[in-house]
Amino acid sequence: MSGKRDRIFISYRRSDAAGSATAIRKTLLDQFGEGTVFRDVEGIDPGAEFPQALRDELQRAAVVVAVIGKGWLLAANEYGQRRIDFDDDWVRTELALALSDLEVTVIPVLVDGAEMPPASALPDSLKDLTLRNAVILRHDAWDDTARRLLDKVAHVLEPAAEPTRPAVPEALTSDLIRQVVTEALESVSQAGAQVLVATVDDISRIIAAMNARKLQSDEKATLELLLRRLVGRPVVRVAAYMQEVLRNTFSYSTSEGKWLGYALDVDRVTYGAEFRGCVLLLPGPSVAGRVAEVRGVAIVGEINFDYYGASSNEPPGPIVSDSPAFIEVGHKFGEHIS
Repeated sequence: MSGKRDRIFISYRRSDAAGSATAIRKTLLDQFGEGTVFRDVEGIDPGAEFPQALRDELQRAAVVVAVIGKGWLLAANEYGQRRIDFDDDWVRTELALALSDLEVTVIPVLVDGAEMPPASALPDSLKDLTLRNAVILRHDAWDDTARRLLDKVAHVLEPAAEPTRPAVPEALTSDLIRQVVTEALESVSQAGAQVLVATVDDISRIIAAMNARKLQSDEKATLELLLRRLVGRPVVRVAAYMQEVLRNTFSYSTSEGKWLGYALDVDRVTYGAEFRGCVLLLPGPSVAGRVAEVRGVAIVGEINFDYYGASSNEPPGPIVSDSPAFIEVGHKFGEHIS
Protein backbone atom coordinates (compact mmCIF):
# COMPACT_ATOMS: atom_id res chain seq x y z
CA MET A 1 0.00 0.00 0.00
CA SER A 2 1.28 3.47 -0.83
CA GLY A 3 -0.07 6.98 -0.55
CA LYS A 4 -0.23 9.91 1.79
CA ARG A 5 0.46 9.25 5.46
CA ASP A 6 -2.20 11.19 7.31
CA ARG A 7 -3.49 8.86 10.01
CA ILE A 8 -3.00 8.43 13.75
CA PHE A 9 -2.65 4.79 14.83
CA ILE A 10 -3.45 3.97 18.47
CA SER A 11 -1.55 0.95 19.80
CA TYR A 12 -2.76 -0.41 23.15
CA ARG A 13 -3.56 -3.55 25.11
CA ARG A 14 -7.24 -4.13 25.76
CA SER A 15 -6.41 -5.84 29.06
CA ASP A 16 -4.28 -2.87 30.12
CA ALA A 17 -5.66 0.49 29.02
CA ALA A 18 -8.76 0.10 26.87
CA GLY A 19 -10.57 2.89 28.71
CA SER A 20 -7.67 5.31 28.33
CA ALA A 21 -7.32 4.38 24.66
CA THR A 22 -11.00 5.26 24.16
CA ALA A 23 -10.52 8.63 25.86
CA ILE A 24 -7.39 9.34 23.78
CA ARG A 25 -9.24 8.44 20.58
CA LYS A 26 -12.06 10.84 21.42
CA THR A 27 -9.60 13.62 22.24
CA LEU A 28 -7.76 13.10 18.94
CA LEU A 29 -11.01 12.94 16.96
CA ASP A 30 -12.25 16.17 18.52
CA GLN A 31 -9.03 17.88 17.44
CA PHE A 32 -8.32 16.31 14.04
CA GLY A 33 -11.70 15.05 12.83
CA GLU A 34 -13.31 11.80 11.72
CA GLY A 35 -11.22 9.49 9.57
CA THR A 36 -7.89 10.50 11.05
CA VAL A 37 -7.68 8.05 13.96
CA PHE A 38 -7.37 4.26 13.77
CA ARG A 39 -8.07 1.93 16.67
CA ASP A 40 -8.67 -1.77 16.04
CA VAL A 41 -12.17 -1.93 17.57
CA GLU A 42 -13.60 0.76 15.26
CA GLY A 43 -11.13 0.69 12.36
CA ILE A 44 -11.26 -2.87 10.96
CA ASP A 45 -14.12 -3.86 8.68
CA PRO A 46 -16.05 -7.05 9.51
CA GLY A 47 -14.46 -10.05 7.79
CA ALA A 48 -11.10 -8.34 7.20
CA GLU A 49 -7.95 -10.33 7.95
CA PHE A 50 -6.88 -8.85 11.28
CA PRO A 51 -3.04 -8.85 10.99
CA GLN A 52 -3.07 -7.60 7.39
CA ALA A 53 -5.54 -4.86 8.31
CA LEU A 54 -3.17 -3.68 11.02
CA ARG A 55 -0.22 -3.67 8.62
CA ASP A 56 -2.20 -1.68 6.06
CA GLU A 57 -3.17 0.91 8.64
CA LEU A 58 0.42 1.23 9.85
CA GLN A 59 1.46 2.01 6.27
CA ARG A 60 -1.01 4.90 6.28
CA ALA A 61 0.04 6.20 9.69
CA ALA A 62 2.13 9.32 10.22
CA VAL A 63 1.87 8.97 14.01
CA VAL A 64 1.66 5.90 16.24
CA VAL A 65 0.44 6.59 19.77
CA ALA A 66 1.66 3.80 22.06
CA VAL A 67 -0.67 3.73 25.08
CA ILE A 68 1.15 2.22 28.06
CA GLY A 69 -0.58 1.46 31.34
CA LYS A 70 0.67 -0.33 34.44
CA GLY A 71 -0.17 -3.75 32.96
CA TRP A 72 1.27 -3.17 29.48
CA LEU A 73 4.66 -4.83 30.04
CA LEU A 74 3.59 -7.77 32.20
CA ALA A 75 0.36 -8.70 30.36
CA ALA A 76 0.44 -12.51 30.24
CA ASN A 77 -1.08 -15.33 28.19
CA GLU A 78 -3.01 -18.26 29.62
CA TYR A 79 0.28 -19.92 30.64
CA GLY A 80 1.49 -16.94 32.66
CA GLN A 81 4.12 -15.96 30.06
CA ARG A 82 4.65 -12.33 29.06
CA ARG A 83 2.87 -11.73 25.77
CA ILE A 84 5.45 -9.15 24.69
CA ASP A 85 8.12 -11.90 24.56
CA PHE A 86 6.36 -13.65 21.66
CA ASP A 87 6.43 -12.75 17.96
CA ASP A 88 2.67 -13.23 17.66
CA ASP A 89 1.96 -10.44 20.17
CA TRP A 90 0.36 -7.81 17.96
CA VAL A 91 1.23 -4.91 20.25
CA ARG A 92 4.88 -5.89 19.89
CA THR A 93 4.50 -6.28 16.12
CA GLU A 94 2.76 -2.93 15.71
CA LEU A 95 5.41 -1.01 17.60
CA ALA A 96 8.34 -2.88 16.05
CA LEU A 97 7.06 -2.04 12.57
CA ALA A 98 6.47 1.59 13.54
CA LEU A 99 9.88 2.02 15.17
CA SER A 100 11.62 0.65 12.08
CA ASP A 101 9.70 2.95 9.71
CA LEU A 102 11.50 6.23 8.95
CA GLU A 103 8.21 7.91 8.06
CA VAL A 104 6.46 7.28 11.37
CA THR A 105 6.64 9.26 14.61
CA VAL A 106 6.12 7.03 17.67
CA ILE A 107 4.82 8.77 20.78
CA PRO A 108 4.66 6.73 24.01
CA VAL A 109 1.73 7.84 26.18
CA LEU A 110 1.82 6.82 29.84
CA VAL A 111 -1.56 6.46 31.55
CA ASP A 112 -2.92 5.42 34.94
CA GLY A 113 0.35 6.22 36.72
CA ALA A 114 2.50 3.96 34.52
CA GLU A 115 6.21 4.56 33.98
CA MET A 116 8.27 3.98 30.85
CA PRO A 117 9.51 0.36 30.85
CA PRO A 118 13.31 0.02 31.01
CA ALA A 119 15.06 -1.02 27.81
CA SER A 120 16.40 -4.12 29.56
CA ALA A 121 12.84 -5.41 30.00
CA LEU A 122 11.91 -5.05 26.32
CA PRO A 123 12.64 -7.27 23.32
CA ASP A 124 15.38 -5.95 21.03
CA SER A 125 12.88 -4.74 18.44
CA LEU A 126 11.27 -2.41 21.00
CA LYS A 127 14.30 -1.05 22.87
CA ASP A 128 14.27 2.18 20.83
CA LEU A 129 10.89 2.95 22.37
CA THR A 130 12.73 4.08 25.51
CA LEU A 131 14.53 6.80 23.49
CA ARG A 132 11.21 8.46 22.67
CA ASN A 133 10.12 11.13 25.10
CA ALA A 134 6.83 10.05 26.62
CA VAL A 135 3.70 12.08 27.20
CA ILE A 136 2.10 11.56 30.62
CA LEU A 137 -1.70 11.76 30.71
CA ARG A 138 -3.61 12.25 33.94
CA HIS A 139 -7.34 11.77 34.17
CA ASP A 140 -7.62 14.42 36.89
CA ALA A 141 -5.97 17.00 34.59
CA TRP A 142 -6.91 15.61 31.20
CA ASP A 143 -7.23 18.83 29.20
CA ASP A 144 -3.90 20.19 30.38
CA THR A 145 -1.89 16.98 30.00
CA ALA A 146 -3.51 16.01 26.69
CA ARG A 147 -2.53 19.36 25.16
CA ARG A 148 1.08 18.23 24.86
CA LEU A 149 0.03 15.11 22.95
CA LEU A 150 -2.20 17.16 20.63
CA ASP A 151 0.64 19.60 19.95
CA LYS A 152 3.05 16.79 19.10
CA VAL A 153 0.58 15.15 16.72
CA ALA A 154 -0.34 18.47 15.11
CA HIS A 155 3.30 19.22 14.30
CA VAL A 156 3.46 15.97 12.32
CA LEU A 157 0.06 16.06 10.58
CA GLU A 158 -0.02 19.78 9.80
CA PRO A 159 3.53 20.77 8.74
CA ALA A 160 2.23 23.17 6.09
CA ALA A 161 1.01 25.50 8.83
CA GLU A 162 4.60 26.13 9.95
CA PRO A 163 7.44 28.09 8.32
CA THR A 164 9.82 26.45 5.86
CA ARG A 165 12.53 24.53 7.67
CA PRO A 166 16.08 23.48 6.79
CA ALA A 167 16.71 20.14 5.12
CA VAL A 168 16.53 17.11 7.40
CA PRO A 169 19.97 15.76 8.44
CA GLU A 170 20.23 12.23 7.04
CA ALA A 171 22.14 10.85 10.03
CA LEU A 172 19.28 11.31 12.51
CA THR A 173 17.06 8.43 13.55
CA SER A 174 13.47 8.48 12.35
CA ASP A 175 12.01 9.93 15.54
CA LEU A 176 14.77 12.52 15.91
CA ILE A 177 14.27 13.64 12.32
CA ARG A 178 10.62 14.41 12.74
CA GLN A 179 10.73 15.67 16.31
CA VAL A 180 13.75 17.94 15.84
CA VAL A 181 12.51 19.43 12.59
CA THR A 182 8.86 19.81 13.53
CA GLU A 183 9.18 20.79 17.18
CA ALA A 184 12.61 22.22 17.87
CA LEU A 185 12.74 25.06 15.35
CA GLU A 186 10.72 27.96 16.63
CA SER A 187 7.48 28.95 14.95
CA VAL A 188 6.20 32.49 15.30
CA SER A 189 2.76 31.08 16.00
CA GLN A 190 3.92 29.16 19.09
CA ALA A 191 3.87 30.45 22.62
CA GLY A 192 7.31 30.78 24.22
CA ALA A 193 6.62 28.11 26.81
CA GLN A 194 5.60 25.55 24.18
CA VAL A 195 8.73 26.24 22.19
CA LEU A 196 10.93 25.86 25.25
CA VAL A 197 9.30 22.58 26.28
CA ALA A 198 9.76 21.19 22.76
CA THR A 199 13.39 22.31 22.70
CA VAL A 200 14.22 20.67 26.03
CA ASP A 201 12.42 17.49 24.95
CA ASP A 202 14.46 17.28 21.77
CA ILE A 203 17.72 17.98 23.59
CA SER A 204 17.00 15.13 26.01
CA ARG A 205 16.19 12.83 23.10
CA ILE A 206 19.57 13.45 21.46
CA ILE A 207 21.32 13.15 24.84
CA ALA A 208 19.75 9.70 25.18
CA ALA A 209 21.15 8.75 21.79
CA MET A 210 24.55 10.14 22.82
CA ASN A 211 24.56 7.89 25.90
CA ALA A 212 23.95 4.87 23.69
CA ARG A 213 26.42 5.59 20.89
CA LYS A 214 28.66 8.19 19.26
CA LEU A 215 26.66 10.98 17.67
CA GLN A 216 26.96 11.60 13.94
CA SER A 217 28.15 15.02 12.80
CA ASP A 218 24.64 16.05 11.71
CA GLU A 219 23.22 15.06 15.07
CA LYS A 220 25.88 17.08 16.85
CA ALA A 221 25.08 20.09 14.65
CA THR A 222 21.38 19.75 15.41
CA LEU A 223 22.08 19.52 19.14
CA GLU A 224 24.20 22.68 18.99
CA LEU A 225 21.35 24.47 17.20
CA LEU A 226 18.92 23.46 19.93
CA LEU A 227 21.29 24.58 22.69
CA ARG A 228 21.68 28.02 21.11
CA ARG A 229 17.93 28.51 21.47
CA LEU A 230 18.26 28.30 25.26
CA VAL A 231 20.75 31.16 25.52
CA GLY A 232 19.08 34.40 26.57
CA ARG A 233 15.99 32.72 28.03
CA PRO A 234 15.05 33.06 31.74
CA VAL A 235 17.25 30.64 33.63
CA VAL A 236 14.53 29.73 36.16
CA ARG A 237 12.20 28.61 33.38
CA VAL A 238 14.85 26.67 31.45
CA ALA A 239 16.05 25.03 34.68
CA ALA A 240 12.51 24.00 35.63
CA TYR A 241 11.89 22.28 32.28
CA MET A 242 15.36 20.74 32.26
CA GLN A 243 14.87 19.23 35.71
CA GLU A 244 11.51 17.80 34.64
CA VAL A 245 13.20 15.84 31.84
CA LEU A 246 16.73 15.23 33.18
CA ARG A 247 15.99 14.64 36.85
CA ASN A 248 19.54 14.06 38.13
CA THR A 249 20.86 17.46 39.25
CA PHE A 250 24.21 18.76 40.49
CA SER A 251 26.32 21.92 40.46
CA TYR A 252 29.67 22.33 38.75
CA SER A 253 32.12 25.22 39.16
CA THR A 254 34.51 26.23 36.41
CA SER A 255 36.75 29.22 35.83
CA GLU A 256 33.79 30.80 34.00
CA GLY A 257 31.28 30.46 36.84
CA LYS A 258 29.00 28.04 38.66
CA TRP A 259 26.97 25.87 36.29
CA LEU A 260 23.67 24.10 36.97
CA GLY A 261 23.95 20.46 35.92
CA TYR A 262 21.27 18.03 34.69
CA ALA A 263 22.04 14.42 33.76
CA LEU A 264 20.15 11.65 32.00
CA ASP A 265 21.68 8.91 34.18
CA VAL A 266 23.65 8.71 37.43
CA ASP A 267 25.41 5.94 39.35
CA ARG A 268 25.87 6.82 43.02
CA VAL A 269 28.31 5.08 45.32
CA THR A 270 29.21 5.70 48.97
CA TYR A 271 31.81 8.37 48.30
CA GLY A 272 31.03 9.54 44.80
CA ALA A 273 28.73 9.80 41.81
CA GLU A 274 29.05 9.36 38.06
CA PHE A 275 26.73 11.53 35.97
CA ARG A 276 26.27 10.64 32.28
CA GLY A 277 24.67 12.62 29.48
CA CYS A 278 25.01 16.03 31.15
CA VAL A 279 23.52 19.39 30.17
CA LEU A 280 24.96 22.38 32.06
CA LEU A 281 23.50 25.89 32.25
CA LEU A 282 25.49 28.99 33.18
CA PRO A 283 23.19 31.65 34.73
CA GLY A 284 23.87 35.27 33.92
CA PRO A 285 24.02 37.98 36.56
CA SER A 286 20.80 39.03 38.27
CA VAL A 287 19.83 42.61 37.51
CA ALA A 288 17.25 44.55 39.48
CA GLY A 289 13.88 44.21 37.82
CA ARG A 290 15.04 41.45 35.45
CA VAL A 291 15.17 37.68 35.73
CA ALA A 292 18.63 36.19 35.21
CA GLU A 293 19.08 34.68 31.76
CA VAL A 294 21.01 31.69 30.49
CA ARG A 295 24.34 32.90 29.15
CA GLY A 296 25.98 29.55 28.42
CA VAL A 297 25.03 25.93 27.75
CA ALA A 298 27.40 22.97 27.58
CA ILE A 299 27.13 19.24 26.94
CA VAL A 300 29.48 16.91 28.81
CA GLY A 301 29.41 13.16 28.24
CA GLU A 302 30.42 12.21 31.77
CA ILE A 303 31.23 13.94 35.06
CA ASN A 304 32.57 11.99 38.05
CA PHE A 305 32.50 13.30 41.61
CA ASP A 306 34.77 11.66 44.18
CA TYR A 307 34.12 13.08 47.65
CA TYR A 308 37.49 12.88 49.32
CA GLY A 309 37.69 13.21 53.09
CA ALA A 310 34.38 11.41 53.55
CA SER A 311 36.14 8.51 55.28
CA SER A 312 39.17 10.31 56.73
CA ASN A 313 40.16 13.42 58.64
CA GLU A 314 40.70 15.44 55.44
CA PRO A 315 38.40 18.39 54.70
CA PRO A 316 35.50 17.03 52.66
CA GLY A 317 35.01 18.21 49.10
CA PRO A 318 34.56 16.94 45.54
CA ILE A 319 37.33 15.89 43.20
CA VAL A 320 35.91 16.06 39.69
CA SER A 321 37.35 14.05 36.83
CA ASP A 322 38.60 15.89 33.76
CA SER A 323 35.45 16.37 31.66
CA PRO A 324 35.90 18.65 28.64
CA ALA A 325 32.73 19.97 27.08
CA PHE A 326 31.47 18.02 24.09
CA ILE A 327 29.60 21.13 22.91
CA GLU A 328 29.59 24.64 24.38
CA VAL A 329 27.49 27.57 23.18
CA GLY A 330 26.93 31.12 24.36
CA HIS A 331 29.88 31.15 26.75
CA LYS A 332 33.14 29.27 27.22
CA PHE A 333 32.80 26.26 29.53
CA GLY A 334 36.16 26.78 31.26
CA GLU A 335 38.18 24.49 33.51
CA HIS A 336 36.91 22.91 36.70
CA ILE A 337 37.58 24.66 40.02
CA SER A 338 37.59 22.46 43.15
